[in-house]
Amino acid sequence: MTAEHVWLGFGLLGQAFFSARFLVQWIASERRRQSVVPVQFWYFSVGGGLMLLAYAIYRQDPVFILGQGDQEQALRELIQARGLSDCVHLCGFHVNPWKYVAKADVFALTSRYEGFGNVLVEAMACGVPVVATSSAGTREIVSAGEDGLLVDRHEPVAVAAALDLILNDAPLRERMSQTARRHAERYSAVAIALEYDRVFAEALA
Repeated sequence: MTAEHVWLGFGLLGQAFFSARFLVQWIASERRRQSVVPVQFWYFSVGGGLMLLAYAIYRQDPVFILGQGDQEQALRELIQARGLSDCVHLCGFHVNPWKYVAKADVFALTSRYEGFGNVLVEAMACGVPVVATSSAGTREIVSAGEDGLLVDRHEPVAVAAALDLILNDAPLRERMSQTARRHAERYSAVAIALEYDRVFAEALA
């Protein structure tokens, strides 16, 4: 048995442990005849989450960061200091970034504030689940738990936990992918034109 097999077993065990929290909650709720969240739910959540995080770190899933900014050099130095040069790639500015986005398992937007967030709609149109820090613009677009996740705490650990949840739950990721593509259609040119037509019709009625 190779180290790869051991880690694969560890990752599967972590996924089972993480998923078992819902079984624990269901059993506790059935026993009490009401919906409850027992303390064991959090033990399974934290324990399974940590196991999955350890597995993700071992795998070093590739991360592609697109765009430019005045923090680029500091980010490069941080990546090198953490020994992540082989899995974190700074791709710079691209006129057509969707060749990267369309192949991604999840898209992350960690702005402290977004007025609307076109990039989220564009990622969703590619069928990619999104993780975004919560702000007025992102809350308008993302249906949390359906086409992606919103992170209320603008902190690295909270964002990492949301990414970890989607990356390590293939059925959830596939479900969010399909929903994201469908929800993005609300912002198509035709849909927006029809909405304008409805508003003008009501205003002139």
